Amino acid sequence: MSSPNAATAVLPAIGPDTTLDQFDLSIAYLLDIEARAVRFKIEYPHVRTHEVRLEELNEIKGVEEFF
Repeated sequence: MSSPNAATAVLPAIGPDTTLDQFDLSIAYLLDIEARAVRFKIEYPHVRTHEVRLEELNEIKGVEEFF
């Protein structure tokens, strides 16, 4: 898991890593990953993306449909 305060982070974290508990770090990480995906789609509109939810990939049928 990357730091929510990484130089490449899209969203500013609510505080330094040392002051965040495991829940704050996890939430900040997930929010930043989502923001990175949005940034990628904006910066590279010519690249096709396929939205899929992780739980859909937990079943073979979902994986087959994705591919």
